Amino acid sequence: MDIEVLYADLSRQRFPVEEADKLTKTEVLGMIFSCPDEVKPRVVIDGVGYRRRAQALGKDFYYLLHYKDEGKDWYAIEARDRTEFAKFHTVQRPWSKFAFRKEHPRYGCFMLVFEGAHVSNEKWAEAIELFDKEIH
Repeated sequence: MDIEVLYADLSRQRFPVEEADKLTKTEVLGMIFSCPDEVKPRVVIDGVGYRRRAQALGKDFYYLLHYKDEGKDWYAIEARDRTEFAKFHTVQRPWSKFAFRKEHPRYGCFMLVFEGAHVSNEKWAEAIELFDKEIH
């Protein structure tokens, strides 16, 4: 499973989720878990790729969460303005309805923090179109 990030300049980066520390941590417009060689290439939350819901919300902070449980690695993407629950995905078959669980992030879980960006409405529209069509 990869994590793919779209930035304010409309550039993208993708790394295996285990190497997410290599990603640029600022100017983020959207991020998603990707499974590039599978039938369902996007791991989605609430039916859409994870991103800020509207340009008007200004800056957000995204969190990549990771913890181990019974030898399995679990990952989640969360944002400051979302509910306190996180949806964690296992690396094996992350598109399966049985491969996630929703719970409070545990104390001691590892977190990477990404700072969101604010762009013009025109660039925002272009970014969302790019995110919906090309980020996978």
